[in-house]
Amino acid sequence: MRERWLLQGTSPGTNDEDDGRRRQLEKDEEQGKRLEDTIHRLESEIGLLESEECQISAKEQMLRERLKKTERSIEDLQKVREHSSTQR
Repeated sequence: MRERWLLQGTSPGTNDEDDGRRRQLEKDEEQGKRLEDTIHRLESEIGLLESEECQISAKEQMLRERLKKTERSIEDLQKVREHSSTQR
């Protein structure tokens, strides 16, 4: 839009020059729109990936806690076994 405003203030040129500028301006605006759309799409994808990352981290933390409990249970069983074998 700014470019159109600037073009309106330029010295009069030939119709071919004006048409060329207008076409270039339209191409530039279309490219700008595509880039904005791409940016918005990428931002949305990043948001989804961050959400998935949080879910994975939460599951990972839960699995670590379960692993620690399992390791403690195994250690407890080994102690009980050692204790019972020494009493024989």
